[in-house]
Amino acid sequence: MSNNNTPQHVLALVPGSTHADWRQHNKGGGWVYREARVAPTAFVGQDAAVFGRAEVLDSAAVRDHARVTGNATVCGRAVIADHAVVADHAWVRDHAVVAGNARVAGNAVVRDNGIATDHAKVAGTAQVGGFVKVSGNAEVADSARVCGYARVGENAAIYGSARVHGTAVVCGSARVGGFTEVGESAVIGGRAVAGENAVVGGAAKIDGNARVGGNARVGGFARIGGFAEVCGTADVRGSAVVGGNTVVGGDA
Repeated sequence: MSNNNTPQHVLALVPGSTHADWRQHNKGGGWVYREARVAPTAFVGQDAAVFGRAEVLDSAAVRDHARVTGNATVCGRAVIADHAVVADHAWVRDHAVVAGNARVAGNAVVRDNGIATDHAKVAGTAQVGGFVKVSGNAEVADSARVCGYARVGENAAIYGSARVHGTAVVCGSARVGGFTEVGESAVIGGRAVAGENAVVGGAAKIDGNARVGGNARVGGFARIGGFAEVCGTADVRGSAVVGGNTVVGGDA
């Protein structure tokens, strides 16, 4: 559907573009730049835009004021809504949803039934899948992977080559990086940091300003808090409680 009344705010998305460079998609009436590709079966809402060399395929939908740009691909039955942005070489597929003011960029992938919402960011070569929800101001970056039913929220960040899975929750201002693995029903919150080759599982909870690193293992119903540090090859399990300024390391 051609249109010679392209709104100025749409023209501004590609500086120097003219009315002739844009068309309205037949399904939804949204705006599509001449170099972008939108399948006839896909939906682009009247206030949404697809530009750059982006592709929206299959039964995917770009709704509200959402933007798909760069070389990004949205396919399957994925939905991009609200003021969300999918950019660069990002790939959103299957039944994934990117909404709110969330941004998926770089070579990141949001797949399966994954959700990125609020002001969340998924970047680098990170992957969010399963039934994961990334919300708040949380960020999943670098080559991190979040899957299963995990939740990443508030101001948390998952980076490096970290893996978060199961029903694990990473929240507050927590940081999970390196090659850390967080699984089962573990919770990392507060301003806690888990890094290097640490493994956190079971129903363990790490919060406060605690640090877990090295090749440490934390599991069971263990609680690590305060300014405590668990490092080296330490193994903290059962109903252990480590707090204050305690340091647990070596072969503890």
